[in-house]
Order: sequence, then C-alpha cells, then structure tokens
Amino acid sequence: RRSSDLELVVELLKRVDKPNFRLHGENPLLLAATRGNLPIIEALCSKEIDINYRDLKGRTALHLACQHGHVEVFQYLVDQGAAITAADKEHQTIFQYSRRFDQTEISGIILREKARRKKG
Repeated sequence: RRSSDLELVVELLKRVDKPNFRLHGENPLLLAATRGNLPIIEALCSKEIDINYRDLKGRTALHLACQHGHVEVFQYLVDQGAAITAADKEHQTIFQYSRRFDQTEISGIILREKARRKKG
C-alpha cells in the first residue's frame, strides 16, 4: 500500500505548484507524519512545502510524528529544519508531547537539537 500511496503523491505533486493544501480536510505532510510514511514526507519535502504547516489544532508534523512514535520521521523533519519549539493551540510543545506520550528517544533528539541550534 505504501508504494501506491507514494506513487499517488508523486503524481499529485506533478500537478500542483505548492503542496501546502488540504485534501479531504487533511494536509499531506501532516497525514504522512501521522502514519510514519517517510518516503511520502521525502517526496513532499522535495517541493516548496511549509515543513511547519499546522492543522486546525496548531499541531505540526513534528507534533504528530512524536505523538505516534515515528522516530525516523521525526529525525528527518528535524534534519530538514522543522521548528522543534513549536507549540499547539493548547500551548503544548513538542517536548511536552514527547513526555506525555512516553517518547524518550524523541525527547533525546529534541534536547540534542536544541543544544546544537543554540551553539548555532
């Protein structure tokens, strides 16, 4: 199924200028982050996508990848420059999500990345 999803996204990206849109109420980046579909995220990031796009609750792809424990997706998004300090509409940061959903590996990624970015 993942390969057919990827083929669909690649074909869709050929037809749109910017992939920051909603498809049946969902943004493709946020949906792929929720499902942990790294190939689709890589395809989307190859276009001019807003990596910090937010859903109606203010959550970014990092929030969703963290919530669902998709460490590889989370790390990829961080490497692409996603905002690690973003908070949702309830003022919950990604680090708070990592603690709430017991994602210790993601907590470590956040702390290391914050230190790296602070050194600049």
